[in-house]
Amino acid sequence: SISHDFRIKTVSFNGGSEHTPFRYRMVYELQGLHFHIGSQILDMSDFVALCNRINELQEHLVQRHIIVEHINVGGGLGIDYQNPQVNAIPDFKEYFQTYAQYLMLRPNQSVHFELGRPLSMMVVARSTS
Repeated sequence: SISHDFRIKTVSFNGGSEHTPFRYRMVYELQGLHFHIGSQILDMSDFVALCNRINELQEHLVQRHIIVEHINVGGGLGIDYQNPQVNAIPDFKEYFQTYAQYLMLRPNQSVHFELGRPLSMMVVARSTS
């Protein structure tokens, strides 16, 4: 489940002496959204549901004049261990087409994927040892 109950905080306080008053204002800017819906996902409808949820969340943010620069959808694309001879390699084409079709990016937004991160980390670790 994805929660979108968050708050943007603006903190203000006064400081200084009576002769040199000053005011600080700290603004926390939301720059991106990061999602992780699980691992070993083979059913593309789960990624369609994630896209729909991201689209809803973005609409909620746009209504509050907040547009994030980065959307990180995580990874999650699984390996078919039930039929490894038939589906030896995950269907990356369908995976990326799902996001291209269903995820509504705003102008100047980027989407990030984290596919294969553990594998690439393992390869690097082995090659350096």
